[in-house]
Formats: sequence, C-alpha cells, structure tokens
Amino acid sequence: AKKTLKNKYDNISNFLLNHLNFQYIPAVRPTEYAVQIVENLLSQELALLEDQPDYKELLQKIVSIQNPILVGLAKHLRDSVSEFIPDVKKIELNTSRNLRSAIRHTCRVLIDDGIKTDLEQKGDGIKSLVAISLVRHISKKSLKHRNLILAIEEPESHLHPAAIQRLSSVLNEISTQQQVIITTHSPLLVDRTKIDNNILVNKSKALAAKNIAQIRDILGVQVSDNLTSASWVLLVEGEEDKRIIKIWLAELSPKLKKAFETNQIIVDDLQGGTNLSYKLSQYKNLMCNTFSYLDNDSCASHSFEYAKSQGLINLDSIVFSTCPGRACSEIEDLITPDTYIESIQNKFGVVLKGSLFRNNKKVWSDRVEDVFVNQGKLWNDKIEKEVKNVVAERVEKVGLASLNPKCRNSVDSLIESLCKKMNL
Repeated sequence: AKKTLKNKYDNISNFLLNHLNFQYIPAVRPTEYAVQIVENLLSQELALLEDQPDYKELLQKIVSIQNPILVGLAKHLRDSVSEFIPDVKKIELNTSRNLRSAIRHTCRVLIDDGIKTDLEQKGDGIKSLVAISLVRHISKKSLKHRNLILAIEEPESHLHPAAIQRLSSVLNEISTQQQVIITTHSPLLVDRTKIDNNILVNKSKALAAKNIAQIRDILGVQVSDNLTSASWVLLVEGEEDKRIIKIWLAELSPKLKKAFETNQIIVDDLQGGTNLSYKLSQYKNLMCNTFSYLDNDSCASHSFEYAKSQGLINLDSIVFSTCPGRACSEIEDLITPDTYIESIQNKFGVVLKGSLFRNNKKVWSDRVEDVFVNQGKLWNDKIEKEVKNVVAERVEKVGLASLNPKCRNSVDSLIESLCKKMNL
C-alpha cells in the first residue's frame, strides 16, 4: 500500500492543487498584514492599465484613471469587511502618496466605522477582523474552479466577547459555502451542535471530541454538577415557569423526557426577562446551546431584540408563550383556570372571576393583581410569588390536563423546535 501511494504522490498533489485553494490566516495580524493584502489586490487590478499608452505617457492623469477602480475595489472591500464589522460604513483607498508606476504597491486604507481613520490608527480588534475579511476576499477572487479552505489561527485574538459572538456568526455563515478551519482557546467558538467537529489537540495527539465534557476539560471551563453532561439549556423567565414547562414537555414528548432524564438538556430561569443577554452569554462561555421560551410581552420582546443585536440569539432559537385572543400573555395564561382557582381561593380568600380576570389586554399576573386589589387583598412581589407557586404546584399535580388546548400552539412549537435543534 505504501508503494502504491508513493507512486501516486504526484497525481494526488496535482489533484489537490487544481481543486483546493488553502488560505492560512495567522494569529498575529498587524496593520502591515492587512495593508499588504490590499496592495497585492490593488496591484493585480492596476496592472491591467499599465499596458495603455496614455497611462505611461500621462502620469499626471493617473489619479483620475485609477479612481473608478479604487472606488469599485473600496466598495467590494467594504462589503466584505462589513460582514465582520457591521459598523463600517465606508472604506477609501488613497494612492496620492506616489503617482509613479510604483503606485500599484502603495496605498492607504481608510475605514469609516463612525469616524474615518487610517487602518494603522484603528484598534487591534478592528485590524484583526479587517485582515481576516480581506484574506477571504482576495482568496475568493483567485479561486477560479477551485474550492476554498479558510484556515484561521485564533480568530478571537484582540476581540472583546461581543465581537467574538459576531465573528462566530459570520464564520458559521461562511462555513455553509466554504470549508473553515480555526484554532481557538475560546469556548465561544466551539461547535456545540456537532461535537465531533471539534478536534482536541493534546499531548501531540489530535482526536475528535466525543462529548462536551472533554472540550470543557481541555479548555479549563468549570461548570456546576447539573451542567457536567448537559449540552442544551432551555431558558424561561421564572422559577415557576421552569417547573410548569418541564412537566408539559416531558408529558408531550417522550424524546424530551429522556433528554431531561439523561441530563442532555436542563431548564434554567432568568429570574426576570431582562437577564436574557446575561444568561445567554454565560451559557455560551460554558459551551452550552441555548433555547428560550419567554412571555409574550414588551419586556421579553425588548430583551430579545437587545440580545439579538449582541449576536447572542436568533429568531430560530426562541418561542414566545402566545395565547390566541390575548394581546400579551405569560405561561400562566396557557393554564386552564380550573386547575388553580379553588386552591387560590382556599389559601388567599380570593375568587378569580369577573371582567377583571378575563381582561384580554393584560397578562395573567396583572389580571390577578387587579382581582386581589378589587377584593381588598394586599398585593406585592412576595404575594405574587406565593400565588404563582400555588399554580405551579397544581400543574405538577394535574400534569398535562392543566394545559389549555386552545393555548398550546406555542408549547407544540417549542417541542418541535427543540427536537429539531437537538436532533432527537
């Protein structure tokens, strides 16, 4: 076999050469690296003009002749760079320092990300992202019939966590069209959906990861006992929501029930919808995939939009607890009132009935508050928690029968989405 392989070395090498373009991006990406890329690309473009007689004879007109190319190239570069740095509004290429033929190898890169500044004066994070995006641009331009393999060493270098999140999203998008290989020490760039895509390099050996615990161990990520084997976390707003949704999911989906039992997925509460971004960021650092099930109200909507702007979540990773006929709703709105009305009356002396309780424009908590106050009862955060605890206890006792069939669409959607995401 070795002899056969040796005889075919040339054929194999030629095949790889003709079909693959391997582009390596080192971990250290100084300004000169990015500028050199632009200069090489600019040199290729401007070389086409140097065969023209008027270009050789009329150096004084060279700026006006080059301008369309510079503007066009700057636009293409802006499009590439903006994938990684959305704030970049404009890029300019300036060759006014040298008007002779050597101009092909000299240019300034000006980037406008709110303030137009020479690339040399930008921060290390911007320089790093620009270098990555430009290498990808020039590689795609020279591909011809070959496929690109983009290899990036420590793409997280010099970036703060929010920028790493955006970079991760861009790299995932690129990987749908081109092969991407990265080396990293950042848990934010770990592939959490397909564990064996992560190659662990340890003690001169490189092996595909078998589970998330191996990756956490080699990166030194410390997790609590309940997260040791968990690769998925379902985030809900409150402690009572966690108890309720877990009962429903386990009864409606045998696959999710088994996932709960094997600790493949856990449910965690945000202790308030405004903590969504914090929790998402925390679990990404712990290399957990996340899915969210939040109330259908303005607070949850604003929290989602903010987390989305930070690159922490997308619409395909969240379901809101909608209820037909209600402008806004929370998980208690999905429960049949018969489940808890008697228990609340027995404990608090309040009968949940009448127009105040049926108000379709308010969420369950606000409607219950209105009834309590109307019937002369005290209402505060402590009492609200006690009332919700009574409801959660009743759901745990009644089970799936507590879920209103008319309001279960969001729960069904949550099950379908989770099973698909988790490949159950």
